[in-house]
Amino acid sequence: MKISKRTKKVSREGRKWSEAEIARFQKLYPKYHNSRLAEMFNRTVNAIKKKARKLSLEKNYAAGYRPPRPAESKPWTKKDVNLLKRLYHDHSTVEIGEIIGRTPQAVQSRVTLLGMSKLNRWTKQDDSLLKHLHPRLGYDEIARILNRSSSSVSNRARLLGLVEKVDKWTDKDVKYLMKHYSEKTGRFLGKKLGRSESAIRSKARKSGLARRQIQSSWTKREDARLKKLMATHTQEAISEELGKTYSSVRARVTKLGLADGNVFWTSEEVEILKEMYYTHSNSEIAERLGSTDEAVKTKAKRLKLGRKNRWTTDEIKLLRKIYPHHSTRETAQLLGMSFGRVSAKAQELGLYKGIRYLKSIGKI
Repeated sequence: MKISKRTKKVSREGRKWSEAEIARFQKLYPKYHNSRLAEMFNRTVNAIKKKARKLSLEKNYAAGYRPPRPAESKPWTKKDVNLLKRLYHDHSTVEIGEIIGRTPQAVQSRVTLLGMSKLNRWTKQDDSLLKHLHPRLGYDEIARILNRSSSSVSNRARLLGLVEKVDKWTDKDVKYLMKHYSEKTGRFLGKKLGRSESAIRSKARKSGLARRQIQSSWTKREDARLKKLMATHTQEAISEELGKTYSSVRARVTKLGLADGNVFWTSEEVEILKEMYYTHSNSEIAERLGSTDEAVKTKAKRLKLGRKNRWTTDEIKLLRKIYPHHSTRETAQLLGMSFGRVSAKAQELGLYKGIRYLKSIGKI
């Protein structure tokens, strides 16, 4: 009688790493995303993440690492292309993506492929929204909502008579600017002098001023404020809050030894986290940002993000009022929430876009 030998099947995740594999992994991990590494080493993405954490490896953006963009699985039809051509000149890529059912990156890629260029036309709807937002938001925020540059928004506001004439620079103003330009931010100086950030930069350039690295004095109170803000704010936000330059804040963080346990997130990364948090898992967000699950979880906790956050009665009323007349992206901006959270709540409440709005974007 023949006795068959049973062989143990070792999963790709549980297979041991050889010394040669570890050496190669340490070399490749900083430059390639996890799914690509999983193919190279014939292992699961989870196994790649575990090994990287165990070896304390990180992605190296300076060496050229970039998180992979989600693949566009749906092919473009003639109907989609025709609709894109009709909408492109008067709508943002975000709005077009919502209508066609694609990502803004996919829309922009198709636009580039078709060799299309946008004519910066201002529609009546754009002008109406600009007039509505101008008293409450800055040009940068309005520019993001309208998918235009800050200079385009400011020029349009001036053309529509929304900007009051600013008094000429006095000797006192110029002296204050020359004294504090090196250590204070443009926004801080703008508020102090009653001028825009672009006006501050323009005057500084004409006066021959330049940012220079200086050892600005930090008080104990500012240090305490810095440590407190690091838990919930980006470095840009801390810089504006304290009235210090970006480089000054970075240098102080390094000197106090705060960088190891509290790595800064950029404004863009925080926005991506807020937008994806209610519709994606921590692992998916970490892969998108080139971070770890634990880092995403910790940052979300510090920002007090909760996937079970309840909507207040006032927020729901405001959503019902705004949603039918604006794009989902604009609604999210006005409510100060993520796109995913607003979209999910609108679907839960059975909200739809109004006929007037759909007509304005050529949907009907």
